[in-house]
Amino acid sequence: GPSVTFYLNMDPDLFADRGLPVVGAHELGHVKAVMAENPSLDGIYLDSWSSWGAMVDNCRRDHFPYAAYPLTYDEATGTLCLRGQWSALEFLGVLNDLLHPTGRYVLANLGARLHTFTAMWLDIVGIEGGTRPGRAQVEEFRPVVGQKQLCVLEHLQFLGGDDGVISREEYDAYAKRCLLWGAIPSVTWFDGYAQLYEANRDLFDLYYALAVRLSQAGWHAVTGARSDRPEIRLERFGPEADGTVLITVLNTADTALQTTVSLD
Repeated sequence: GPSVTFYLNMDPDLFADRGLPVVGAHELGHVKAVMAENPSLDGIYLDSWSSWGAMVDNCRRDHFPYAAYPLTYDEATGTLCLRGQWSALEFLGVLNDLLHPTGRYVLANLGARLHTFTAMWLDIVGIEGGTRPGRAQVEEFRPVVGQKQLCVLEHLQFLGGDDGVISREEYDAYAKRCLLWGAIPSVTWFDGYAQLYEANRDLFDLYYALAVRLSQAGWHAVTGARSDRPEIRLERFGPEADGTVLITVLNTADTALQTTVSLD
């Protein structure tokens, strides 16, 4: 139903000199408590991170003195402001300092918005709806993420027909699109998603293992490989510890093609 959203400044240092309660410091206190209660905790997952006040401008001048990043202005009105995503980055920086000394990871779901600066503070980057309606979002995120793990959480019901049913072929195409970029393909919650996994478990197990191997090898921007057909997409990973270089190949055409791939 209808809801009201109140965006908050995530900067954990906000009003620290005044002893006022703020959401950033509160959440970090909660993380500390969770870590103390769960010594085996591997990391912290931040869902819908791009909606944590990161997409709005903050015009409260009493917040400006606490900002570690430069101020800017509203493009429409010229009003001096603080970008919401800069305050969110300040929270992530402190969260990194808290988790990394203990070997824990920071993972966030960036949603549908490309907040490039966020990736520098994340160990694992998740994007939601990354292959719908096209490949552009995954293509944008991979260079930003670099050699870090990239995960795609897809609303596969939107890729099906009018009834939302996903065929094995559609699932296979989705997973292969992710694999081109070394991204782990995942499926979000919807009616029948468990049945989808079980019906295609062989594909999921295969592509998951391959995506993990590609991620461990590490993505490289320069492939050192080329195809004689423009419909063929190539990406490079590695070398692995034994010197193996991995090249992913995807046919983006609607029909089967014969191609020759040349290596430098």
